Amino acid sequence: MNQVNSTFEDDSIPRGLGLPTVRDFILLNEGKMQIYSNNSILSISGKNITFENINFNMPGTIISLNIKSDSSHIYDIVT
Repeated sequence: MNQVNSTFEDDSIPRGLGLPTVRDFILLNEGKMQIYSNNSILSISGKNITFENINFNMPGTIISLNIKSDSSHIYDIVT
């Protein structure tokens, strides 16, 4: 995952935070992230990043985030 990569070419359209930022948040939070797309799964857990191909082609993309979200973990997005 590289910062500033996008599948869109129009810079006037706002984007999200970006996968590298989300990955950093997952690492700091000791959480997990999985992205399922086409026939692949990207998993991030701690400092482990794994990529695997599966024998199923799923149209679309599913992103699963597991983070600490109890009352002692409150987050702000600072830009």
